[in-house]
Order: sequence, then C-alpha cells, then structure tokens
Amino acid sequence: MRILATGRSRNSQTGDVPTVTIGRTKQEMRASCAHSGCDLFVASMKARTDKAWAKANAAGSIRCYAWDGTPNMAAQSKAKKHARGGDTSLRKALDDRLWSSRMVRVSDLGDISWLTEDEACELLDTIEGEGLTPIGYTHGWKRSPWLKGRVMASVSDADEFIHAWVRGWGCTVILPADHDEPTFTIRGVTGTVCPTKLGEPIDCNSCLKCDGTGLIGFPRHDHYGRSVAKGVK
Repeated sequence: MRILATGRSRNSQTGDVPTVTIGRTKQEMRASCAHSGCDLFVASMKARTDKAWAKANAAGSIRCYAWDGTPNMAAQSKAKKHARGGDTSLRKALDDRLWSSRMVRVSDLGDISWLTEDEACELLDTIEGEGLTPIGYTHGWKRSPWLKGRVMASVSDADEFIHAWVRGWGCTVILPADHDEPTFTIRGVTGTVCPTKLGEPIDCNSCLKCDGTGLIGFPRHDHYGRSVAKGVK
C-alpha cells in the first residue's frame, strides 16, 4: 500500500493517535495532492517558486496548512524512516497505538483519492476493523465516490459545497480567520465549527465530528490566517 504510518503523534490538536501519510516519498505525496485538484496545494507550490506572487497574494490566496506547516515535517520524517528500511506499515502503527486512541488520522499529508479504490478501501477497512474511526479529508471527492461517508469532502466555496452535499458527502469548508461563533450557515445548511479551532479544551480523538458526515468549518489557519486571528498586521 502506498502509504506511511506511525502509531504515535505529538500533535496536540489531533491527540496522540496513529497517523497516515498518503505517498511514501515527497514526490508521491505531491503527486497525490496534485491528482486531487486541490487549489490550496497549487497555491502553496506557487508561493514557493514565486515570492513576488506570494507577497502580493498573502491576504487573498489561502494556502495549504499541511504543506506549509509542521505536518510536512512529520511526513518527511516518516519518509526518511521508510527509505532507511524502517517499518512504516499501517499494521505496525496500529500495534503501537495508545489504548486511548479512538481514531486514525488520514492523513497528515497527501490526498487519499490518489490511492486506487482497492488501496483506499483496504486502508479504511483495516482501521475500522480495529474499532477505530478514520478521520480524513479529500479534495478529490468527485473522482472517488467510494470514499463517500468515510472521509470528508474538502470544498472550496458554496457552489462546490452544494454539489457535494446533495450527493451525500460530509463536507468541510474554510471560514474567515476571525470567525468565532460555534456554528455557521451555507445555502441554508447549518454547520459546526471545529471546537479545537475555537479554543475549546478538546482534541480530534475526543471529538470525532469529522467522521465522513455533516458539515464542519475551519477558520482559516494557514500562516496569514493565523496572523489575522491573532490581530497581527
């Protein structure tokens, strides 16, 4: 299976849970995100090669938190371990998990829609077979109907949301960085804001709301979004 996995995590938001990376090398991870059609990934890659564009579009272009933040570093650490011959299999990660784990993060980097249907279903079936909940997101939901109800569709705007919602997908959306209410509404549908992003003392392992159903919103949390939320100009 074209993934990397680890049984433990230092991520305080998710909790100390098993975490999967889609792709075994940086090239495969990037290929998976490109395959999904994720505009956040495209913006992050463009910002790396065009500094003038990055500066001019800091406020308007939302970029990928994973590729621009600590998830990237964690994923590359797993890739290095794999290259050295270390065991980065899902089975090893599940065996090494804490007894308190209720979920598996799918994924810290890479998009699950890049996997074949057999690979993706084997991954999710194995996790669920352990009594755990897969918590994941995909920008490639249009091309991967077998993921519906199992991971969340990441949508870019209200039109894409409705397109996914009426087809039965659970959805996640990006909200303004300064959104501080527990709920929001898109096209008449009321969603819940990620409680961790509102500062509530809870992690993903306790919450489990992103289980492939419902509508969840995340206040913008790329570098620019975090600065806005903190009042930094």
